[in-house]
Amino acid sequence: MATANIVTLEDLEVFKKNLLNDLVNILTERKNNPSREWLKSGDVRRILMISPNTLQQLRASGKLSFTKIGSIYFYAYADIARMLEENKAPTRDEYAAQFDDTPPVKPRRKS
Repeated sequence: MATANIVTLEDLEVFKKNLLNDLVNILTERKNNPSREWLKSGDVRRILMISPNTLQQLRASGKLSFTKIGSIYFYAYADIARMLEENKAPTRDEYAAQFDDTPPVKPRRKS
């Protein structure tokens, strides 16, 4: 004879928390690592929130590498991430730390 398992409200709460944590982890991982290695122009514009003209300028200036097959441009996700990292502005603390090692300038006396 089969035994009955009783599910309590506490069991459901634990299950809900575990399920939500798993979903958050999956979505975060997918956001950081897209499912495709190569992206089309529309995908890149949506990710970077830029216009078609801005994307064309990034291609023309060589700031963002691409592959063109026929009339379709493809961009490697790794290249987009690298471009963003290379152009990242320093935080205020990082900027200030650049000047911490320099000796103070002595004021000049008027003659």
